[in-house]
Amino acid sequence: MRFLGVLLYVSGGIAFVFVKNKTKYDVRAVSMVIKSLMILILGLMPADIDIVIGLFPTFFAMAFQWNSFPGEYGYVSSTIFSTNNTRQVSLALGEILFSDDGKKGIEAKERNKPACPTIWYKSCMV
Repeated sequence: MRFLGVLLYVSGGIAFVFVKNKTKYDVRAVSMVIKSLMILILGLMPADIDIVIGLFPTFFAMAFQWNSFPGEYGYVSSTIFSTNNTRQVSLALGEILFSDDGKKGIEAKERNKPACPTIWYKSCMV
């Protein structure tokens, strides 16, 4: 059950990159729609549902929201708190899958960083 929660969180980060790179939608507006849907889903869940399952909608929405508002209005922190390493892994995977040049997820040697996909580098830190 908890692993499914992590998958939902990661999919929220990947969905953010997809919306940002492959659509013309404003990710902040999409984030608010996702947040509204999350509230609706949470309201429809039975009160006696398993607590981990009850958090599933929050995991997806949280990841999408965190990536939608970085550095907004001069604030350098997110609008919510979450696990940074998991966030970085899901964003790297999304960039690899959905960036136009296919190279955003790979760190360049000329920047004195490892020449391995960021996702593998970050996943070692999770």
